Amino acid sequence: MLCSAVDAASSPCPQALEIGDGPVPAEAERTAHYGAKVRAAQAGDAEDDARARVFFTLALTGWSVAMPQLRRMVLGPDVGMDELRREVARTVASFPK
Repeated sequence: MLCSAVDAASSPCPQALEIGDGPVPAEAERTAHYGAKVRAAQAGDAEDDARARVFFTLALTGWSVAMPQLRRMVLGPDVGMDELRREVARTVASFPK
């Protein structure tokens, strides 16, 4: 099942498995959306290339949601999504600029 452009822009979709390297629905709009996230992460520092930081943040959060069993086995059964969000934010903040 392909995700709609609206769903795809706001939530993770299994597109990598379904589409491969081909274009995804609303790719240009979604690329602009993620570009805005990168610019926000740069916090006005034109010398800062925040692309990797934004990608790793998305990967950390997305993988944690996509693989709840792994999250539970590594972090423990008592780590909820609120605590995970705080830990992801703390970890990402520790990345060098």
